[in-house]
Amino acid sequence: MTTWWRTGDGVALAGAGLLFVGVLGWSALAEANIRSTGTQGLEMQLVGEWSGVAVGFETEVSSADWPDPAEGAATDAWVFDVFTPPVIYYDRDTGRFAVSPPELTAPVESEIMATPFGVDLVRIVREPFRLQLIGYAGTEAEPLGIFRNNLAGAGVVARMGKAFPEIGLQIRNLVIRREDSIVPYSMPLREIVAVAEIWDERAQRAIELSSARPAWNTQPVAEIRLQAAGDVQTVQAGNRIETDEGVYEVSGVFSEPDSISMVKQLPNGSREIMTLTPELPAEPQFEGDSVFETP
Repeated sequence: MTTWWRTGDGVALAGAGLLFVGVLGWSALAEANIRSTGTQGLEMQLVGEWSGVAVGFETEVSSADWPDPAEGAATDAWVFDVFTPPVIYYDRDTGRFAVSPPELTAPVESEIMATPFGVDLVRIVREPFRLQLIGYAGTEAEPLGIFRNNLAGAGVVARMGKAFPEIGLQIRNLVIRREDSIVPYSMPLREIVAVAEIWDERAQRAIELSSARPAWNTQPVAEIRLQAAGDVQTVQAGNRIETDEGVYEVSGVFSEPDSISMVKQLPNGSREIMTLTPELPAEPQFEGDSVFETP
C-alpha cells in the first residue's frame, strides 16, 4: 500500500515538471517571434525613410567646364596690410579726449595731445527774460510785486491780473512765501520771497518768476574765440565752424556752471572732444533783491 502511493506521487510530480518545461518553452518561442517581428518592421521603416530622403535630394550633376580664375589688375582700393585700431587719449588736467583713426602705424600720443585745440570760451551769454521779479511789498493777503520791464528799462509795481501788452505777458498769480535758497558751499537759507506765475502770450506757456533769482531765456549762447584767427563768434548748440585746422561742432552750451562742449574733426579723421570753461569767472548780472515794506 505504501509503495503504490509513492509511485503515484512520482508520476504526478513528473507530469507537473513536464508541464512546467512546456510552458517555459512556449514563452521563449513567443518572445523570440515578437522580437523578430519588431526588428524586421523597424528595419523596413528605416529603409523606407532613408530611401525616400535619398530620392528627394537626388540632383543632376553639371558637366560645365569652369575656366581658371584670371589675374586681376591691382588698384588703390585693394589694401593688404595690418593696421592698428583706433586709440583714445585722455588728458586729466584739461578733460580733453582725442580719438585717432585706424592707421598703418600707431600715432604718437605726444603729437596728438600737444596740438592746441584751437578754441577758447570767452563767456556764456544768458539772455534775461523780458520781465523780472526783483522785489515785493504789501502783505501775504494782498501782495504786490516789484517788476522790471527789461525792454522798456522801467520798474513797475503790480498785483495779480496785471497785463503787459507791449511785451506779451500777464501776471496770473502772485504770492509771498518762505522758501529755501541754495547757496554754493553753504547750508540752505530760509527766506521770504515773492513768486509770480506769468503767462507768456508769445510762447503760449506759463513761466515762474521769483525774487530770489533771475529768470533766463531757455537757450544760452556762448562767445568763443578761434585761436588762429583771433576773432570772437557767438554760437549755440548744433552750430558748425569750418577752419583750416578742422571742423568744430558745438554739442552743448551750459550755464551754472558756465561751460561749452565741442567736438573737433581733424582732416586726417581724428576726433577730439573737449569741455571748455570761461577765461574769467562770470560777472553777476543782478544785484540783491529789493524789499519794500508797507504799513
